Amino acid sequence: MNTSKYLLFLALVAVSLCHKSHNPLVELRPLLQGDRVPHVDQVQLIATPDILNKNGDVATVRLSGVKNPLETDIIAVYQPADADLTLTSPIKFLPGSLFGSNYLKTGSAIVQLDIVNMHTDVAFIFFKNASTNENIWRDSHLKVGGRSNTITFSNIHHPNQGHLAFTKTAGEVKLMWASGYKQSVQQWAIGKTSNHYDMFVSAHTYTYKASDLCDAPATTWGWKNPGFLHEAVAVLEPGVSYFYIYGSNSTGWSDESSFTAPVPPGTDSLQFVAIGDLGKYQSDKSSEHWGEDNAPYLTTQGILKTVKNGDASMVLHVGDIAYAVGYSAQWDEFLDQIRPVSERVPWMTLPGNHERDWTNGASLNLTDSLGECGVPYEHRFRMPTTGVDKPWYSFETGPVHFLTMSTEHSFDAKSEQFKFIAKDLASVDRQKTPWLVLAGHRPMYIDSTNYEPDGGDQTIAKALRDALEPLIVKHKVDVCFWGHHHSYQRTCPVNNEKCVADGQAPIHFDVGNAGFGMSTNILKQKPDWTLFVDAEEHGFSTVVVDRKNFKLTYHGNQSGIKDRLHLTKP
Repeated sequence: MNTSKYLLFLALVAVSLCHKSHNPLVELRPLLQGDRVPHVDQVQLIATPDILNKNGDVATVRLSGVKNPLETDIIAVYQPADADLTLTSPIKFLPGSLFGSNYLKTGSAIVQLDIVNMHTDVAFIFFKNASTNENIWRDSHLKVGGRSNTITFSNIHHPNQGHLAFTKTAGEVKLMWASGYKQSVQQWAIGKTSNHYDMFVSAHTYTYKASDLCDAPATTWGWKNPGFLHEAVAVLEPGVSYFYIYGSNSTGWSDESSFTAPVPPGTDSLQFVAIGDLGKYQSDKSSEHWGEDNAPYLTTQGILKTVKNGDASMVLHVGDIAYAVGYSAQWDEFLDQIRPVSERVPWMTLPGNHERDWTNGASLNLTDSLGECGVPYEHRFRMPTTGVDKPWYSFETGPVHFLTMSTEHSFDAKSEQFKFIAKDLASVDRQKTPWLVLAGHRPMYIDSTNYEPDGGDQTIAKALRDALEPLIVKHKVDVCFWGHHHSYQRTCPVNNEKCVADGQAPIHFDVGNAGFGMSTNILKQKPDWTLFVDAEEHGFSTVVVDRKNFKLTYHGNQSGIKDRLHLTKP
């Protein structure tokens, strides 16, 4: 194996290990880019159907003719079908250990894989012995065993990935979506009756290139052209239910969705979901970049049930969104995962370390985005920020003023972000929005053993307290939502690391246990200000708030309700 490629492999695997989760696509990279020899067996792959009708349809792949079948053989999914295997990561892959009980005996298997419409055709490639064990690889070499026929979607340009958001202006709602590589004038068609649309809003179209990103793997091995992205803004009647589609006559139109226009600032009540660090899940058990168990799926389904029941009209996602980290296709799959929710209610986000961090001087000097440096995130989730790579903003709905910050950018007293935060806090009308919520990714208070000097939990927490705690206490912030540490945690009302009376300081919540592997590095001696910690189960939090009451409920995905908090105002 080429020495430089193997050293890169070790470095990237080290990044993944520090997050306590293996990284299958990174582990495969030096193998797929290395010196391969053709596989001499008469391996055959047949993919059906030739035409997939809708996003998420199942493709069946019939494999036969494999001699000496191994659990380390793989079938990899490539989109587009003609991708250069030495330059492009597969979207995902299924290992031979999941080909079925007869594979090791017969060398034949029938597997099924869910395919997201990424506006390209699809091919399946068989690789013989894709072991990441260096000794095994050196002895056997990875062998390309065969390529399937190409399959595609009935409408490869079908608009999808719809997600709603608030804007800076009360009464406005934004919709964002993707439509592939055929440029056309896209529209958001809206009406008060199903299949009858009387409002047509033209979309702004944009995209980004590999050269806009910062480094590999985002610019090379993990790059996939996102195609054309779109956003449209509509002024709607608060509290009114609307039906809508998006697209154009030339690309086709999305399936119909519906939502209720958000309540304006100053109204009496609001219900929302708070989560962090969600990521995504492959229901077909295939592996991908930082593959996880089914926690992201269970959390998303729990949120969907909450929204369908009318118990949430917004999602607040406090960073570490898709965990794409340099693998563009993961954004497409994540947006498909959340679409049943995000087409119904605004999905408001802020950046985490895995969206933004890179060594280009604009953020923490870390490499956690693996070259993305915030570009895909800011194009996929266009929040009402103050400018490019200035991902802090505020918005109001119901009786709540939300202020979001980026813990990945400078927040000291001389920074642009600090000045924005100070000005925004001073401008809040507590008669209109009596509740004030601050949200960021890395927590200001956290029960964690991570004291690393560069980006450690406690190092950043102290920096946040030193810079911002006097400000948020002065302006009587009620609640802070954080993520990053993959646990659920709740503090007392706390200032200067001491519990104080209700209403004298914010209560801090860590809601970073939505999907990614749990953080179990909890202090043996619990801090006095820590009242509740769950580092064992994934879940999400729901909030019901009116002008006098703020009620939070924490739901474990398996256990149900595990924690409650009720704050009141006189």
